[in-house]
Amino acid sequence: KRDALVECLETLPERSRQAVLLRYREGLSREAIAAQTGLGVEGVKSLLERVRAVLGECIERRIRHE
Repeated sequence: KRDALVECLETLPERSRQAVLLRYREGLSREAIAAQTGLGVEGVKSLLERVRAVLGECIERRIRHE
């Protein structure tokens, strides 16, 4: 499952990957991510919601095809 996550992260656009890594690897708040990326807080929230959905679908597909 970890391999699938890493592979799926690599397929994301840079801004999306950066936001996910800042949030979940670095533990930054949405406000801190907004300050670093130039997005608004609501933009970060929306981006993270979309990326979580995309990652979930990608991981499911990869696991099914193992």
